[in-house]
Amino acid sequence: MTYNSKFVQELCLTDTTVYEELIKFSLNQNTFQHNVQNLRKPTLEALVYVLLLKQRGKLPSAMLTGEQMNLQHILLLIHRNYLRLQQDNETCRWILSALVLTGLNENNFHDVHVQLETFVKTFDCELHEMPLYYDVLKSCFILAQENPNLKSVFNSLCGKKMIRKLSSDSSLIRMKALGCLQTMMEFNPALYGVWMAILQDSKLMIENQMFMLYQLVKTLLTLGNREAELLQTLQLDQVWRIVQESLICNDAVCRKEALATIQYALAYAKQCEKDIVGQYFHWSMDRIQSDLLTNAWQSFVTVVEALNESQTHLILPALDLLGKVTTLHSLWRNVLLRLILLHENTRVVNCGLQYFLKDRSFDPMERDLEKQFLETFNRAAVFENVTEMIASLSRYYHAPEALAFVMNDAQELSWNSVPFYCIINMIHDRLNLLEPDVTENIVTLKMLAGFVKICAKIKNVSLRYVTTVLLLKTLSRFAKRSKTENESNTLLGVVNEIEHLSSIFLFPLDKIQDESGATFCDAITSEAIIKHIEKIDQNKSTFITKILARRILNLTETRSENISFLNMLKRSNLAVFLDVLLQNSDMRVVCAGDIVDICRSVPNGIMKSLNEGQQISHAAFSALHKVAKILKIQKDLGNIEEWSDFVAYLEDILSKRLDPFDYSQSVAMETIEITFFVALCMDGYVLADRFFRCVSLKQLKDSFQRHQTAIDEMYEKIAAIYRQHCVLNPTPPSFATADGWSKLINLLDVGNVDVLQTVMEILHTDNGETDESYDADRFVVVDRCYKEVLNYRKSDHFMPLMKKFVEMLLRPYTRLSQGIADLDCIEINQRVTEYVSLFLEQASNIYGLANIVFECVFRIPVPIILNWSSFGKLLLQGMIFGDVPKREQKIECDVVDHCYMNIAFKKHSRYQSQADARVRVLCVQFLYRIVAEHHPDAVLFLLKLEQMLIERFTQITKAKERYYADSITHRQKLRIVQALCVVLKLTGTKPYPLLEVMLYETNQPNINYLIELIVADSTIDTLTIANSLRNEKVKVSGIQSVFVIIWLRCCQTNALDPQYIYLLLPWTMAQNFSTRLYAQITIKKLIAKFAPNEDAVEEGPFREIYAAVNSYLRQGNVERNIEKCMKDFRFNSVFDYGQLLTLENVFHNVPRVSGAPAEDVVGTVILKDCFRSLALEERNIGRALEFDELLQCEKRENLFLAQSVGGADYVQRKIVPLKNLEPSRDLLLGLPERLCLKKMDHTEGLIVVASLVNRAPNLGGLARTCEIFAVKQYVINSLQDIDNKEFQALSMTAEKWLNVGELKAYKIVEYLEEMKSKGYAIVGAEQTTGSKPIQQLEFPKKCILVLGHEKNGLPAEILRHLDLIGEIPQFGVVRSLNVHVTGAIFMWEYSKQHLCG
Repeated sequence: MTYNSKFVQELCLTDTTVYEELIKFSLNQNTFQHNVQNLRKPTLEALVYVLLLKQRGKLPSAMLTGEQMNLQHILLLIHRNYLRLQQDNETCRWILSALVLTGLNENNFHDVHVQLETFVKTFDCELHEMPLYYDVLKSCFILAQENPNLKSVFNSLCGKKMIRKLSSDSSLIRMKALGCLQTMMEFNPALYGVWMAILQDSKLMIENQMFMLYQLVKTLLTLGNREAELLQTLQLDQVWRIVQESLICNDAVCRKEALATIQYALAYAKQCEKDIVGQYFHWSMDRIQSDLLTNAWQSFVTVVEALNESQTHLILPALDLLGKVTTLHSLWRNVLLRLILLHENTRVVNCGLQYFLKDRSFDPMERDLEKQFLETFNRAAVFENVTEMIASLSRYYHAPEALAFVMNDAQELSWNSVPFYCIINMIHDRLNLLEPDVTENIVTLKMLAGFVKICAKIKNVSLRYVTTVLLLKTLSRFAKRSKTENESNTLLGVVNEIEHLSSIFLFPLDKIQDESGATFCDAITSEAIIKHIEKIDQNKSTFITKILARRILNLTETRSENISFLNMLKRSNLAVFLDVLLQNSDMRVVCAGDIVDICRSVPNGIMKSLNEGQQISHAAFSALHKVAKILKIQKDLGNIEEWSDFVAYLEDILSKRLDPFDYSQSVAMETIEITFFVALCMDGYVLADRFFRCVSLKQLKDSFQRHQTAIDEMYEKIAAIYRQHCVLNPTPPSFATADGWSKLINLLDVGNVDVLQTVMEILHTDNGETDESYDADRFVVVDRCYKEVLNYRKSDHFMPLMKKFVEMLLRPYTRLSQGIADLDCIEINQRVTEYVSLFLEQASNIYGLANIVFECVFRIPVPIILNWSSFGKLLLQGMIFGDVPKREQKIECDVVDHCYMNIAFKKHSRYQSQADARVRVLCVQFLYRIVAEHHPDAVLFLLKLEQMLIERFTQITKAKERYYADSITHRQKLRIVQALCVVLKLTGTKPYPLLEVMLYETNQPNINYLIELIVADSTIDTLTIANSLRNEKVKVSGIQSVFVIIWLRCCQTNALDPQYIYLLLPWTMAQNFSTRLYAQITIKKLIAKFAPNEDAVEEGPFREIYAAVNSYLRQGNVERNIEKCMKDFRFNSVFDYGQLLTLENVFHNVPRVSGAPAEDVVGTVILKDCFRSLALEERNIGRALEFDELLQCEKRENLFLAQSVGGADYVQRKIVPLKNLEPSRDLLLGLPERLCLKKMDHTEGLIVVASLVNRAPNLGGLARTCEIFAVKQYVINSLQDIDNKEFQALSMTAEKWLNVGELKAYKIVEYLEEMKSKGYAIVGAEQTTGSKPIQQLEFPKKCILVLGHEKNGLPAEILRHLDLIGEIPQFGVVRSLNVHVTGAIFMWEYSKQHLCG
């Protein structure tokens, strides 16, 4: 149906369903009752209205009698439909309303009592898990509140069971049970005791305990008149332990409940007018004491709330309040410290660590907190200065009980490399200072031995060695003064750990001895050593052999005792005894008779076993190898003939066994052992060759399937036999057929690292002609070797394996000598090139790999390299090699560099200081070798390389014109220019492309410095360079660089051309401040340097110019800029102008003076070491300058590119063209007179600093507002922002009327300190704990307003310098205002106070 008016339409569409049900009730109660039973919503709503009418006495008595509708009916209705009601809240609400009204209307009290009693019993027994019935119960409570006689019904209700439901997994049941309990507390005060007992149950989770406690306190406060229970709760220590544990819980809700409980307790304590006495929470009515407590608790709450945030600038200011918490029990401060240590923000965590080390003492009563500190120190400590960190740890763990704690608990952690190094250093220092009697009580040898075990798990290999050596020195010192007996087994356990590490490192005993020359080994008894060596592997006894040799040499008793010890050693382990003899020639002289006997007995024993068919033991073969070594060293023993007969005997045995070969396990192992001995120890090529041809590895492996250990040992020896075959082969290569390559593949199948190394040695050794060295079959083995190497990627074996693989890969070329003819015709195999390229890609993630690759590549003769089409690209890659180092890697390298310990690697140096920089220097210095060879293609190669470098520089510039200092873009551009310094010096090319870069691009300071040196050292005419300044597109930095080049050219020739002064003179009046300043200083320096004497400066031809420049430089506030410019290293006499492009200047002096990262500042040691690595004579190194008296240039900005500095001394007034400096006269006439006068008065006023604001629209809007409110100066991060279209769209030309200055964000603190000294008050716009509403803020007339970053606001380091902090009151939901709006409100408030009226 349609209607003509909206009013009628709305009226006619009104819902009348409920009214229809009321009519239905009056006409037909049976139908109405039927609808109630079906839970029809309109009917239930109508039922409530009917019950209300009845309750008010307005319903006829005959209608809705007790028989028709009573409590029992409603409860039955709920029972029948509880699932439906549980899902339909609206229906449930109407039925519960009907329940309450029915109970109120019931005339028979006894019936109500019985029905409620029945329901309560049923609930207690059956209904606790059904959320709906809690609502029903609560409705029953309402009836009892209306009729107090019904309260007794609920006495039988089990409160304990209800309270337990507060720990239910269902949050719905928890909250509904809580609602019931809050009412039950009114009926039954004794329930408080039950509640308190349950919440202290230690079996409950802390989240449940805190929820119960929080709700209990809240309930007691709500009920009123429960002061006794509240006081009891607040004074109970267990309650506050729950709060403390909850504050450090991971659950955010739990933490909030704990904080709310504290705030409730404080609010009650302030108004209860009673002293509260408790260990963890107390309150005094004394005003002074209460003020202290209020301040302490407010500080505590503020810190906790701040720690719930994640952003640094919101947290760090609050941490300054930690000192105010000391009024409270120490556990509250410890709670805050735990929260700090567990925080996700690393800067916050490190603030906590610094607080521990500087402002706190070790607390033996707080072991959990101290353990948390150790764990956090290991996980998140930032090491700016490792030496200071070790000193701080030593102070913190100064007390004996503190050191005892570290010795015990530190062994439970999985340590990172640098933290463990610091801890071990601290232990070393502390044990050295403590008296022996004290250390005996807190440290045991077993503890120190436990730390040695941890060393084996340290990831950084170099630091593993450093910490192990440090620990062993500590152990040596401690073992000497230890009074504990029977520690030999513990110390032998340490020996075993060192044996494991000996596969990587060398451990000379002099490295681990203490100041007196003693080692921990001296404390091991001879009996224990003898017993120990009975069980050790003869082939893995490196360190124990050193111990024995030292022990024998140090025996001072009679010769008979010495001989007795040697005899025991000989009987215990003959192979080890022979090892000891091999290490000491004097001992061999003493034991000459024993050696002769052994040289007879060992062969005789083996011959006897062979003749009788007995198996020869592993120990016998080990002793045989040692005997052979002794006989090679000492040939005067007189039994050479016997030995020759023995070898002949073995050869005869082998000739019978090898053809045919017996593959049964025992015989095969024995035959392999004999062949291994004859081939390696006796250089038996014939038998090695027969073994190579006769033995099938496949059959051998099949017969050893179930004995992996035996297979490993056997394959190690077979691989060694094959290698010896290659070494002794008079007609290499040994592996030239598919069958030969398959043998190597079979060897690799065993998956043993020693076998893999030996196979790569075979490939390294077994080379034929160069053009035949790499066929398809050989590359199958090479590829398989690389695949096997990758299996050890995360192990200590990886780098030695990679070094061996690269050497093997390039061996066919590196073995060729320089003088061989036709080297130009040799081409590097394409697969080799692919491998080298792959390694260089991986090298960015594998520290030191690039060094290995290039050191091997540079061993290839120059003619072959120049014929290598990919070499230029690879060399370019090496010249710019190195990513921005990861923080952890950089710290680890710094620690290794500063521990001043030579890492004694067993096979090769695994660590190189500044490995990436070393790669770049190697690549650049290799150019000298190319030139030294006088190869006809050398110059062409250098020119091609020059072009590649310049093209790469251009590509990087196009990809990213603007970049941060020390970013990867900056580093790569710097490295390209460093390489060009050497290339251009060698080629003599005129560097016009770099001249254009200098003039028309803006680069970081050190790049500009190096380009200036290149251009100054080139043959480009000075006037040509100077004339380029006529181009309007030349950058400010380019103009200043030309000034530098003029200075350098004059210094090179040691003469001043007057035309240079006149060329510079116009620039002294330039529009740009720094250009003017720099031109003036250059003129002053030139006149002063080339004047014959000091008097000639003021009397010579340039005296008037000199005087004018001096006069200008003394004006205004440019003193600091002058000082910086005058100290610039390029103007200092220590700079060698005759040799500009020395390697020291390129790689050390310029990077260092420009603040480059330490890893990019290459020292003289590395420069010389790289020349040695390349086997070149040192050339063009130059001299490293000392910078103690020189200015360290700003790291992130070029001093001479800055358009201005700030404030009176730092913020430079913007220089604009004269025609735009002031508004037109006509426009000025249109302004109010008082505003014009105010704008001219600059003795006082407001300075607005917006250097942290980085969005152009906000900056433009602020500029317009500043102009409107006559701000004295508007300071921004970069004047270039003024040219931004988004800025100008909002500024509406305000920048032309406004005094705009530039101040870099990182200089704000320095600027504020300077301006404070000149009487300015600093006001900040920020929301902090100490900020005032803006309407209460009284702005000083001489004032600086600092505005924060759009997102992060004002950082903590700036907040500390503020005199006033204001905030704008907020009444909405959004967190904060836009920075432009905030600034406008603050400027208006200042104007109201000082400009208006």
